Amino acid sequence: MNVRPGDVLDHYAHMPEQKPELMSRYIVLSAKEDLCTLYVLKGYRLEELVNKQGPVIATQFQKPGDIEELSPKYIVSKDETENNFYWEVIDAI
Repeated sequence: MNVRPGDVLDHYAHMPEQKPELMSRYIVLSAKEDLCTLYVLKGYRLEELVNKQGPVIATQFQKPGDIEELSPKYIVSKDETENNFYWEVIDAI
């Protein structure tokens, strides 16, 4: 999937028999052949994990404002993916 600086990207999880779920949203800061730099607008959703003592621990892998670097080969569209995760370029935030 070709992305350009300024594109807004949504990263989706689409499990069988379910609606697609927006996992995260980014703005592309730079897009090179070997590396894309992304600014996080919406991070991965919170996951609740239970530790051995019983309390629930909320963790978040990303937060708005984080910068991520990702190989463009992992930024695949719904048609290009071989699994349940894909990316879309959107027009508006």
